[in-house]
Amino acid sequence: MSRSAKPVAEDEAALRAEGLRPVEIWVRDTRDPAYQARLDRQLAILRHSPEEAKLLKELDEFLDWDDGD
Repeated sequence: MSRSAKPVAEDEAALRAEGLRPVEIWVRDTRDPAYQARLDRQLAILRHSPEEAKLLKELDEFLDWDDGD
């Protein structure tokens, strides 16, 4: 085992001893121009949505709410 691999293996062993296990998660590549175009289309729809405006207003009111503490 190389010098740099040993500390990694030790860290992984410690995490496993704590009952954890590694997992691999695949997510969309947000650098993909097709992904960005889709996101831009969806955001444009939301910007002009009365429902979105209402939700944002309600969220603002909730965040401004003071419970007296």
